[in-house]
Amino acid sequence: MHIAIVVLSFLLRQDVPKPVSLDDRLVVDLVAAEPTLNTPTGMTVDAQGRVWVIESNTHFPPKNYKGKPADRILIFEDFAPDGHAEKVTMFAEGFRYGMGLGFSKSGELYFATRWELMRWHGKPDLVQRRDTIVKLDTKGNYPHNGLSGFAFDADGNVYFGLGENLGAPYTLTGSDGTKIVDTEGGKVFRCRPDGSGLVRVATGFWNPFHQCFDAHGRLFIVDNDPDSRPPCRLVHVVQGGDYGFKFRNGRKGLHPFTAWNGELPGTLPMVCGTGEAPCAIVSYEHPAFPAEYRGTLLGTSWGDHIIQRFALEGKGASFTSKPETIVRGGENFRPVGMALAPDGSLFFTDWVERSYELHGKGRLWRLRAKSPGSTAAPGRLPEDSPALIRMKDVLAATSKDALPSILPLLADPDPFLACAAIDALSRVGGAPYLLEHVGEADPKIRLGVLLALRRTANTSAAAKFLEDTDVGIRRAAIQWAGEAQLGDLAAAMEKSASRLPVTKEIFEAYLASTDLLAGRSPSQVDQVGSVLLIARMLDDAAEPASLRALALRMLPSDHPSVSVPKLQKLYESEPALRADVVRALMNRPDEAAQALLRQAAGDPALRFDAVAGLSHSAPSSEETQRLLLAQLEGPAAAEAVRSLSAALERSEVKEALEKKGGELVAVVSGRPAGQPPGLDGWKKVAAAAGDAAAGERLFFHPKGPQCFVCHRVNGRGGIVGPDLSTIGNVLNRDRLVESIVDPAREVAPMFVLWKIRTKKGDILDGRILDEDPSPTGEIILIDAQGKKTKVKNVDIDERQASKLSIMPEKLSDRLTRADFRNLIEFLAGLK
Repeated sequence: MHIAIVVLSFLLRQDVPKPVSLDDRLVVDLVAAEPTLNTPTGMTVDAQGRVWVIESNTHFPPKNYKGKPADRILIFEDFAPDGHAEKVTMFAEGFRYGMGLGFSKSGELYFATRWELMRWHGKPDLVQRRDTIVKLDTKGNYPHNGLSGFAFDADGNVYFGLGENLGAPYTLTGSDGTKIVDTEGGKVFRCRPDGSGLVRVATGFWNPFHQCFDAHGRLFIVDNDPDSRPPCRLVHVVQGGDYGFKFRNGRKGLHPFTAWNGELPGTLPMVCGTGEAPCAIVSYEHPAFPAEYRGTLLGTSWGDHIIQRFALEGKGASFTSKPETIVRGGENFRPVGMALAPDGSLFFTDWVERSYELHGKGRLWRLRAKSPGSTAAPGRLPEDSPALIRMKDVLAATSKDALPSILPLLADPDPFLACAAIDALSRVGGAPYLLEHVGEADPKIRLGVLLALRRTANTSAAAKFLEDTDVGIRRAAIQWAGEAQLGDLAAAMEKSASRLPVTKEIFEAYLASTDLLAGRSPSQVDQVGSVLLIARMLDDAAEPASLRALALRMLPSDHPSVSVPKLQKLYESEPALRADVVRALMNRPDEAAQALLRQAAGDPALRFDAVAGLSHSAPSSEETQRLLLAQLEGPAAAEAVRSLSAALERSEVKEALEKKGGELVAVVSGRPAGQPPGLDGWKKVAAAAGDAAAGERLFFHPKGPQCFVCHRVNGRGGIVGPDLSTIGNVLNRDRLVESIVDPAREVAPMFVLWKIRTKKGDILDGRILDEDPSPTGEIILIDAQGKKTKVKNVDIDERQASKLSIMPEKLSDRLTRADFRNLIEFLAGLK
């Protein structure tokens, strides 16, 4: 039975601070506030324009909580011109951990709590008969990482999400008794309207909290959240998609078997990053808002106090987007649920305070056009691309006759097409068909066959893949052996990992799989990245030199295993590691390290890196100056010029450099060197072949462009920007030039530059390296120089994503034409 609720007066509504629309054609209205509504979560709007809201009274209630004893569903209607709801009724109550509401296309109400999905039959305000259509049986009991939803496809099927569930085992049961038993949450599921036909759609999420279909039937979700591996993400979900996250590998997202943006083969990338803690996503298709809103997605961000708009741009079989903030509030604006009304206005709930505990406050807002329909010209609705249409056809395949035409798609550079092929080949062809193709000539197809075979659980070809000549295939096979607990392949796995070339990726996979076979928890590795495993490898003299050399490159300079005394011992006793010891010393300014570099400079095999590393003592050490001056006419002249630039105040150094002359001397002395004008000019410079070895030396030179401060190559370098170990597979020469000359043109979601204003008025910027979104947590920023800064959440007033790149502007001004060619040659060869 419906129960009427007393509505507050108009005067009280004026005291509630409003979020602000950043689009002056739209306005925000307050619909309801506490005590009429407290701590709301999910919501929906029916065909009559009534707003249905979940009021949470069970999500971490504090001691002596004075609110209602259980969650309830409230209906808001009869809106005044200013948006205020004149009528509020209570539809149903008695629930715990209510999360999601949604109306199907036939008008039936669906409701998600943490543990079950319910459906009201018929028109819910007339027929109050409900049943449970899907049930989650698990010991997991955290309020908002269980079931949530909803989205409904053209056939009326119900789509919903399951959060990571803290890694607890679970059984998901549909109305027809279909069971899905698993230990890994973070998935999207589908069932028929009555809860029968339960199937898994996609995996690899943290918490797919809300989802929607757009006008073309494409499914999108917001994933909340990546813990310490920002950003949260907007994802295009496809059948069989793996989006890379596994809770068993740890919460931080640092484990080598965790992907957040398609970094690992077989995983899919995000559309783009979102604000912190996204809780709802809506496809806007109504003519009420300005035309450019048509066909875009709108999302809430609880942590950043904003509503965002995502205009989709086609990218192969999927999409990309650049978020735009359209509504911004203060510290006590925490938008959660969101839904579109029949008149084109947008309603959203507001948790109000940061506290996860119930606090007695809650708001409901409406975003509307000031002049509805005045800009109702058709907007841009992104059509399906040929690649997307092909992907849909592949995912719909049911006949083995289609498999020969699908197999080549395993090598397609579009990860969505390749993933669709993996899904179809494993589902339709199965292990018998795939085993016939483990020897395909194209390594990309062999890799796809491996990934498809993993889905069939047939491990008979794992040993053969460990012997493959392709590094990427061996890395994937090593991961397979560890995750599938193929202990009989331990020796073959070590042999595979030691085979040259040894890359950072294959090395980390080997270490992680070794730990899995030994029964160690992967979450321990996740807490510190791979440092624990890497140090263990370096310190074990019985391990192959190739693996120990890579371990040496990857350890941070402040780790005890790479102290200068230990490095000196390795230099003297391990000839095979000597070159990597010198490289590890290149950024050690202390005298002990510099003395060892002066010694190494006499070795022709070590000279280049040693001379570069001596830039630290060039201003203060006469011995270093004499050594570097002697190198000006030798093969390491370029490295010597850059190192001596640190000592330009010394007259003898300045005189020697002036005497040598040339474009490089002009650049390091800060004088114009006649660089080509603009992007096109640099592209012409880079079109000619360069010296890759010289480019590598420039990349890591302490007085060069300092690429190594931000970027890592084969384990060596910083973590501010993307790892460039295989950048040559991703970007052609022109795109590499663009990334240096115009770095803000395209910025990957994980490397967005954030500006944070504290409550004291301090402005901080950098990439978000680590984040604990809890009220007592903090954010760690890392700037372009690699400096880390911690900011407590309670001290943050506002944070905003910048359109600029964290990469320095005008980096090319520090390079000669020869430098630029050499650097591009080096980067282009990283595959």
